[in-house]
This record gives sequence, structure tokens and C-alpha cells, in this order.
Amino acid sequence: MNKFLQNLLFIFIILISACSHEEIKPPEKTSIKRIITLSPAITEIISALGEGENIIGNTKYCNYPPEQAKKAKIGGFYDVNLEKILMLSPDLVILPEENYKALKYLNEMGIETLTVKTVSIEDIFTSIYAVGYKLNQTEKAEKLVKDLKSKFTSLKAEKQNKKVLFIVDRDTKNSNSLSFFAAGNDNFFNTMIANSGAENIFGKSEKAYPMISSEAVITMNPDIIIEIVPKDFKENEKELRESWKKLNKVSAVQKDNIFFLDEGFESVPGPRFIKTFSKISAIIKNAK
Repeated sequence: MNKFLQNLLFIFIILISACSHEEIKPPEKTSIKRIITLSPAITEIISALGEGENIIGNTKYCNYPPEQAKKAKIGGFYDVNLEKILMLSPDLVILPEENYKALKYLNEMGIETLTVKTVSIEDIFTSIYAVGYKLNQTEKAEKLVKDLKSKFTSLKAEKQNKKVLFIVDRDTKNSNSLSFFAAGNDNFFNTMIANSGAENIFGKSEKAYPMISSEAVITMNPDIIIEIVPKDFKENEKELRESWKKLNKVSAVQKDNIFFLDEGFESVPGPRFIKTFSKISAIIKNAK
């Protein structure tokens, strides 16, 4: 290459570099204003980060904060109305990682998604960070997690040598005998019971929520029974308590250590888990 061409090439590179320097700007953060959530826990996380007004649709189970009950409903956990999601034209859909069907469909339709896991307490913290980062609310997410961890630590209790049976639901299909779904190993209830100083009698189960029989309850003989029930359970409280009295050989029944959680949020693995932990901790501490 002769000297003239070399000089020409050099000038060309300089000009391109100068132009490029003027054009290049840091990427702007994406503005996400239309969000759809596919679980109450996710809805509550977003609301706790101050982004609740940007939720345009959620599930039929999303009712907190109260204004979320008025949002467009797109079904339940697994009966999601995918066509309705398309009609709402979201910027982002945040959903549980186990909702494979919805995730596959949304990805095929070119809709941006974020999956989160809210099984354990650590999962809840991780999800808050992930949602906060996605919505440009990192500082709020860090503060929220810090506050939750501080409250969690303050509620921890010393070992109390009490055995707990934690019931999340009843098997209503079998009317001839009592069957339940209990809190097993891989869930946030197990962690809360352990940190309340007690032992979850099914905490070593391979399943997160094993189905158990009344015979299994008698064999395990818990000192305390805690059961999650619907908000309107007061109408059936007497009936529920009578059903437990059938297991009169169980220590918890004999001592009347049967407690019901009926405020609705106890089963939601979101920021309000700390209120559930406070209730469980108090029950275990004050049980006879």
C-alpha cells in the first residue's frame, strides 16, 4: 500500500472514530409500565417495591394490596388465560418458574418474561432482588430484604422441644376418613417452624407437601397442630375442632393445642411471610 492510501485510510479511521464517539451513549434502562403477574407472591413483591400501579393484570387469587383485587384477572395458577394476556399487551410477565406451559407460550409469542422461585425463605429474598433489578428498584429491594432479614432474626427462638404438625389443606375427596396435606421439607413453613425452636414432624419428608392420614398423625403424636383455613372458617370452626377431637390419643388434641391461621396471607410466600412467622412463633412459644 502506497503512502497516499495509508494516509487516506488513517484519516478515514479518525473520522469514523470521532463520529462513533459522538453517537455512542450508555444504554437507557427499559421503562416497564405494563406488568402481568401470575401469583399472589409476585404481586405482593412488586407492590412492596412501589410498582403496584404498573400491574395491569394478575390472578384471581391476587387480592393484596386491596387495589390488586380490581385488576384484570387472567385465571389461576395453572389455568391461565393466555389469550387474555396477549390482549392486555404487557411489557413484562412475571411468573413462577414451575409454570412451564405459560412460559413456553409467552416466549413463543415474543412477550418478555421473568421467572422467580418462592418456595423457601431464601427464594423469597432472591426473588425480591430479581424483581427489583428488573424494575429498576434495586435500592428498594435491598432495603426490603434487609428489613425482612432483621425482623426474621429478631423472631428466632431457642429450641423448645415441641413437635409441630402444620396442615396447609385437607383432602376433601375422601369423606370417610381424615386426610391432610402437611408442610414437609422443601417449603418456607418448615424453615419458620425450625426457627421458632420447634420440630416439624414431617420436616424430613421427601415431598414439600405430603398427604398424610389420621393414623400417621396418631403415630407422630404432635404437641401442637397448626392448620391454615379459609377466611370464612368461623362458620365451620366448631366442626373443624370436632374433627380433631376424633384423634383424642394425640397430645395436641388432649392439651387443646390446635390453632387455626385464617387471615388468608399465611400461605403466600411473599414479603408478608414475616407476619406468618410472627404468628407461628407466638403459637409455639405460648402453647401448653
